[in-house]
Amino acid sequence: MRSITLIFILIIGFVSCSKKRSFNENETIYNLDIRSALGTEKQLIKLSEFAEKITYIPLETNSNCLLKKISYLHLTKDYIFVSDTRGLYQFDMKGNFVRQISTLGNGPKEHGKRIRFRADELNSEIYIFSYPNKILVNSLETGEFIRSFRVKFEVADFEISADGSLVFFTKEFNHILNQSLSEIFVVDKFGNVHDSISNQNRKKNRNNVIGYVHTYKSKQDIMFMGTYKDKLYKLTASKKKENYAAFHLDNNVNWEKLIIEPQMGNRMDNFLNIVKILETSDFLFVTVHEGIRSPGKVPLKHQILYQKKSNEVLYTEELVNDVDNGPSFWPSFVVNGKLVGYYLPLQLIKDKDENANQFSFEESNGFSIKTISKNDNPIIAIVE
Repeated sequence: MRSITLIFILIIGFVSCSKKRSFNENETIYNLDIRSALGTEKQLIKLSEFAEKITYIPLETNSNCLLKKISYLHLTKDYIFVSDTRGLYQFDMKGNFVRQISTLGNGPKEHGKRIRFRADELNSEIYIFSYPNKILVNSLETGEFIRSFRVKFEVADFEISADGSLVFFTKEFNHILNQSLSEIFVVDKFGNVHDSISNQNRKKNRNNVIGYVHTYKSKQDIMFMGTYKDKLYKLTASKKKENYAAFHLDNNVNWEKLIIEPQMGNRMDNFLNIVKILETSDFLFVTVHEGIRSPGKVPLKHQILYQKKSNEVLYTEELVNDVDNGPSFWPSFVVNGKLVGYYLPLQLIKDKDENANQFSFEESNGFSIKTISKNDNPIIAIVE
């Protein structure tokens, strides 16, 4: 009887240890060896592997909505919302200008010079974050002002969770408002803090004064990764922080000892930095900079495509557009599972001049390249 009991205890102990190992906080779901991938030849990848068609939407150009770039974009069934960090503009799905939402200024209904926005389709509201801590809330349907509030911390970025609460990510080093070990604050739609997640590493790692955070939504979860870091985290719908992906960069200087300050003129040509991550059900699209920006020098840009199922890390150029023989494509956004990018008119004009015999995409997309000029607004490309 004692032998049976002992065996039973050993079995229980073994199962318990196995469970503990499976929840090792250092484990990640995906591991990408970026440095090794960049040492291989670039792979030629065709857009037809991802899509059957591309829809092009030229955004109307007038004096009320002049855009030279698009910093963020959101699609609904009927509208396109775009921002260039200074303004937020609404277009219909044919590209017709509808309205500007909020305006630049210091009033209670106005935003500052540096903005980001997120759309809450569930409650038909759109949130405009104005650096460093002001939030405007406007109607998603009419653009009208609803309310505004301020938070007591300096915001790096934010997302809207599945339950409608706001998730704010603070800067690595808060040099305007109160310094805080909390890297995440969960706030209701009126600005009341309901929860927070601390980062104890901030006690010893406060050298990087830039400290921005890259975020994106993936189904019900929020993904986030700090500037110059090498790990992507997931904040679940239940507000639990989990490891998600690790990027093996093999930099000579570890991010914990990295000191980056404005006007320092850092070069560090061989330093790899993840600047953007996009995700679909099957792929991660990763943009990598090689070399830290310094006066008069732009970092080299690399594109990495990671196949989740096969664990392949592919070094590639932008995707070759064999769907309609248009210009090459690399997504700038993923919205509701769709790959979305944009082209500047000058880019399309140049591409047509260089590939006159192959440039046939315009024939089936409702607009002619001959009708746009280099000073027009960008052309949205939706891949399906």
